[in-house]
This record gives sequence, structure tokens and C-alpha cells, in this order.
Amino acid sequence: MKLIIALLAVLSFSACSKLETLIPDALKTTTQQANNEKGLYVIHIHGEWCDTCKRIDEPIESLVPYFQKTPEVDYLVFDQTNPTTITDSLVIAKEHGLGNLFEHERHTGEVLFVDKASRKVLTRVYGVSRPEQYKEIIEKLLAGEKVPSILAYRKKYDLSKPPIEEARKAKLLVIDIHHDMCGSCAITAPIFERVARKYRHKKKICFMTFDLTTAQTVDETRNLARDLGIEEIYNTHKHTGEVLFVNTKDKTVLATLVMETDKSKYHDLIEACVL
Repeated sequence: MKLIIALLAVLSFSACSKLETLIPDALKTTTQQANNEKGLYVIHIHGEWCDTCKRIDEPIESLVPYFQKTPEVDYLVFDQTNPTTITDSLVIAKEHGLGNLFEHERHTGEVLFVDKASRKVLTRVYGVSRPEQYKEIIEKLLAGEKVPSILAYRKKYDLSKPPIEEARKAKLLVIDIHHDMCGSCAITAPIFERVARKYRHKKKICFMTFDLTTAQTVDETRNLARDLGIEEIYNTHKHTGEVLFVNTKDKTVLATLVMETDKSKYHDLIEACVL
């Protein structure tokens, strides 16, 4: 009996050793790093156009020396301002294993507190302008305490999301870049939808939405953009409150309107783009 147990132990050790050799070194290293990482990513979702960012930029930037002296904390900026800053931010996100988070978190003015080991958002705050409050949140999270999120008000909208067949047949796409929590969108979305209703019977023109509100709407929007051949436009335009006028033939942005409330500006641009 003892001999059988000894033989089983040898066989088990041998099998484990063989299995160990089959696991790629890169995967071992990544797994070990994930298990060993402790601390937080503090991530500011930024846009130059964002009024909330203008309020919180200086307070949070004043904390950079604090972040540098706190080894458990890495401070990152996901900058949505323009195609270059978006591309650069994506590179930084991927370097830290945060590519999926970068894809789905689009509300400028928010600061995310992300667990390094799991890459999960522990809490998020919007519009906080007091530096000491950020420190308090960090210290509580590092101590294992839970901290409630501070969120912007989310308004529900009836957005233009037409069937893809309708978009494919159009000569011009008029696209609203939208987030339910965006203050600018609260002003511009109703205007956009009123103009959209006026053109709903015009087959050459299709009004639609790049909805960045949730992970689900982001995924749906990316899939739609990919199907229409305009994924690159989606990748490089994240300015909520901006409207794009896109030529479906060559997939180019012909014009933009930013936080525009004058309906006549829409009509003028549509006529100019379609004629």
C-alpha cells in the first residue's frame, strides 16, 4: 500500500512538472505580476471642452507630488480631447492592462479609483474639486474600506438609433456624440432630435447616435460603426455634445457642430453637404 502511494506521488509530481513546462513564461509573468500588484490607479477622464474638467484639473494636478510619494498609487489621464490625445491615452491604458476600461469609460470630469490587482473600478467621483477629498478616498481604499461613488445626474433620452439598413442607404450621416451624464448633451440632444424628426423621411440623410453612456451602448456603437465602415471616425471622435456630418461614400467628416442650439445651422450644413 505504501509503495502504491509513493508511486502515485511521483506520478503526480511528474505530471505537474510537465504541465508547468507547458505554461508560457509570458503568461506566468503576467499572472505573477497581477497577483503581486497592490494599490490603486487614479484615472482622470479628461476633455479640454469639459466644464467640469476645467474645475477639477488644477486641484487634481496639485496632487501629483502626493501621487509620486505614494508608491501604491499610479495617476493616469485618459484624455478624450482630440485624435492624438485619444491615441496616446490608449497606448498608456494598454501598457497598464487597462485597455478595456479605456474603451468603456467615457464620462469626462470623472475620476476613477481602480484596483491594480483586479483592474476593477472600486469607486468613482464626478466634479470633486477639493484635493483633500481625493486623499481621503485613496487612504480609505488602501485601508480596505468601501467608498461610495459621487455621480453626475443621469437623464434618460430618446436617441436616434435607426436600423443599419437605413444608415447604409444614406448619402450623409449626421451623428450625435452622446453621454447621458454629459451636461452639454442635456442642451444639444433635444435640438438634435428635433432636427432629426424633420429629416426622418429623407432617405439620403440619416441621423444616428454614438452613445458612450454605458459599456453596452459603447459596444453597440462600435459594432455599428464597424458595420458602416466608420470605425476610425468612432475611434477618434469622443467629444460629447459634438455633431459630425459624415460622407458615407468616402467615410470622411465633412463638418462638425459643437454644442450648437441653432437649428438653422444644422439645415445649412445638411444642404451644403448633400447638394
